[in-house]
Amino acid sequence: MVKTARWLDEIVECPPTKTSLKTLNSYSCAFCVHGDGSVIGKYGVDSYAFAKNVGRYRETRRIPSISTTDLIGRLL
Repeated sequence: MVKTARWLDEIVECPPTKTSLKTLNSYSCAFCVHGDGSVIGKYGVDSYAFAKNVGRYRETRRIPSISTTDLIGRLL
């Protein structure tokens, strides 16, 4: 489904689990995108501070009535 989104140039499948500026650059990604949930990691560190500091972070608004788990369950 993601591959059909008209505003995407490319999708990186199976990227590293920890995003870094090096990862964004290696795939020529303009932005790192995350939902508006917490991005504070286990040790109280903002996981996306590197992207925010260079203006390459975008946040999407989550819709409380839509469950990702439910959507995945329907697909499977």
